[in-house]
Amino acid sequence: MAFGMTVNSIKLTGSDGSTVETVPVASPMEMMQLMANVQPVSSLAVTRGTYTQATVSFSAVTMGYLDPVSHTYKQKTMAGPYAATVPFNPVMTVGTTPLALSLDMDMGSSVAIDGSGNVTLAPVMTASMAPVSGTGTNPWLGTMQHRVGVVSSVSGPQFTMGAMMGMQQVTFTTNASTQFTGSGLAAMGSMATGMMVNVDAALQADGSILAQRVEAMGAGASGMMGGGLVTAITGNPPTQISLAANSGQGGGMMPSGIAGTLTVTLPAATPYSYDADGVDLANLPFTPAFGAASLAKGQRVEVVSTAGMMGGGMMGGSGSLTASQVRLEQQGLHGLVSAYAASGSQGAFTLTLSSDSAFTTLTGANTVQVYQQAGTQLRGLTTLANGDNVQVRGLLFDDAGTYKLVSTWIASTADLVTPPAAASTTTVQVNMGDAPADWIMAFGMNVNAITLTQAGGGTVNVVPSTSPMEMMQLMANVQPVSSVALTQGTYTQAMVTFSGVSMGYMDPVALAYKQKTLAGPFTATVPFSPAMTVGTSPMALSFDMDMGASVAIDGSGNVTLTPVMTATTGTASGTGTNPWLGTMQRRTGVISAVSGSQFSMGSMMGMQQATFKTDANTTFAGTGFTGMGSMAAAMMVNVDAALQADGTYLAQRVESMGIGSGGMMGGGVVTTITGNPPTQVTVAMGSGQGGGMMTSSIAAALSVTIPAATPYSFDADGVDLTNLPFVPTFSAATLTKGQRIEVPSASGMMGGGMMGGSSSLGASQVRLVQQGMHGLVSNYTASGSQAVFTLTLPTGSAFTTLTGATTVQVYRQAGTQLHGAASFANGDDVQVRGLLFHDAGVYRLVASWITAP
Repeated sequence: MAFGMTVNSIKLTGSDGSTVETVPVASPMEMMQLMANVQPVSSLAVTRGTYTQATVSFSAVTMGYLDPVSHTYKQKTMAGPYAATVPFNPVMTVGTTPLALSLDMDMGSSVAIDGSGNVTLAPVMTASMAPVSGTGTNPWLGTMQHRVGVVSSVSGPQFTMGAMMGMQQVTFTTNASTQFTGSGLAAMGSMATGMMVNVDAALQADGSILAQRVEAMGAGASGMMGGGLVTAITGNPPTQISLAANSGQGGGMMPSGIAGTLTVTLPAATPYSYDADGVDLANLPFTPAFGAASLAKGQRVEVVSTAGMMGGGMMGGSGSLTASQVRLEQQGLHGLVSAYAASGSQGAFTLTLSSDSAFTTLTGANTVQVYQQAGTQLRGLTTLANGDNVQVRGLLFDDAGTYKLVSTWIASTADLVTPPAAASTTTVQVNMGDAPADWIMAFGMNVNAITLTQAGGGTVNVVPSTSPMEMMQLMANVQPVSSVALTQGTYTQAMVTFSGVSMGYMDPVALAYKQKTLAGPFTATVPFSPAMTVGTSPMALSFDMDMGASVAIDGSGNVTLTPVMTATTGTASGTGTNPWLGTMQRRTGVISAVSGSQFSMGSMMGMQQATFKTDANTTFAGTGFTGMGSMAAAMMVNVDAALQADGTYLAQRVESMGIGSGGMMGGGVVTTITGNPPTQVTVAMGSGQGGGMMTSSIAAALSVTIPAATPYSFDADGVDLTNLPFVPTFSAATLTKGQRIEVPSASGMMGGGMMGGSSSLGASQVRLVQQGMHGLVSNYTASGSQAVFTLTLPTGSAFTTLTGATTVQVYRQAGTQLHGAASFANGDDVQVRGLLFHDAGVYRLVASWITAP
């Protein structure tokens, strides 16, 4: 019955990819009063050219409906924001002639409610455009009908009006043809600021808006007008009515009152009238009348009050006013045509309403008699026939118990609402990784949106919820931020938006670990070259943030961030361990559900939720963890998985972290060690999951107490440790600064959580995990399927500042994978990833990956 919303933005996309905002200020709208009608939300000068689509954003939805069981009026609020991308087919060409662009929201396809009263909203909109006529009453050709507002200024033949609903400010020109009506309004000389008026107007060839008719509402400076559908009537003759509010202006009326209940007191002498503007009432077979005796539920009325509204304004609250006048206004109804009979330029038919019609629920009437007059205008059809699905608009009279609507407009539903055919979709895994800034040790951020642009116009956000990421652990690697079903087609670019940056680095002078926060938001536009084509096979889209080019620091410690990113794509392999081909490695999270051979997991970092299937090839690791029968909700696990051809994820390996429901895992690079053997270490936080861990902990210092009996291990998953010239070992004796470790704890983390604060935990185990490093290749020596080389780190490297080491010995194994190059040689600039061992004072990294920057 009522659907209010605030239109925040309507952005047009040009054929050259540029955008233009057409809503200069947020504009409240009520949609249900616009059946078989449109009203302006803005009027502005747009650069001439071709436009391919619009992106409509709105929020603050207030909705009122009739419960079909209790027959009571109920209300819902939905904060949003919501967005709809509306392709123009054909494209809109803006030339020298003013245009009207009309957007139609298909409420039936957009809004759903279940048996429990839960409402979902996924907006579906279509668009039409046409040159303006400059005359007449066709709103799709640039006219506006019944625009109510308050005059803010008067100057010669012009006046400016502000309105609560739709277009917020508009200036009208008048001429000798402009009609003035209403008490005391004979011409422009009678007009004054503060006067509430009702205007019909038409956009002219020069871009001005000519007022065709101006009516004084008689509300006074402190009065108001409230409109809506009558839901209840008290007394005979009526002494009080209730309205489902869908319009208003003046004292006490606010946009939040839309869809609220408006209680109207009707003094005995209240005058009744109907607004016949634009309605042809000639030669009807009944006498149209509206008064206390013929006021009925389901009619749309406007009530003028000289005293304003009391109370209400908030959604769900009731406002009240005392009527100075009650006026019947045009409204829309929807249904099927039957019993159509024409006589000359007139016709009549029965409109059968849909079974779930709020009008039927409210009134008990499932049909309305509709009169097509000589002045009735048609849209989307030239004739009417039985069986047609139409929207009708006009004045609805109650004539001796029969609802009769005299129509101003009859519109084809098919013309106004053409929901797009469901497009084929393909699963795309969206990854993020980094090319390093060597002086940075930790870089946490919240990925708010990744918006892809389609070649033919249209955008889609592939990050359904804000996803925290820590970038420095992703050197020579990528991790998924989301996995989405993406419409098949060609995409030309992405816009990545992130905020909440928490960064840790080594001060080269003080040799101390320092932290910075940058609130943002920050945005990077990433062109796809070549364009990304989404076909029938699942794929991976990987974004790489060039930290060295993106982040800078001056001598005073001031940090600036201007994100620079690139993108690559690859078809999902379904097997293996290549994350650029749709796999994920070492995804840590907590089990949220187990069902048969599937389980769902939530993670703090990256992709927030994922469901994995298992099969006979899935391996299970960890104490007492032998298969799906051992899995339970709240268990923390570590998962390797691959995106399959059907869009699902197959878990290749699942490891129990051995942490109960109150425990946690924290990880990062070791910055200090206390004791020999170590009794405490400090790490620069780069990852975590579980009790006490928050995204704001990233880049903070984590103090880890290590009891004497704490077990040490290394995670060899994906690392080939065969035939090495040294024995890979990780223990209390070989733990050293610069290594990346993970520390599971049975008791969770204490303190910290805020950037700059320290947190602490007691280790249940200490595990060496893979990390990335960057530098130049030298002394490259190959032997069969293996090789060894010296990696010389860049000047200013945080690793060098922390450890004093300027080189690392790197081992390329038979199982080492390459990305971005087929081979490597001395002098090459590379990123390496693997396990970093400390062997008799020498840093040795066994590589799982070697990548070209």
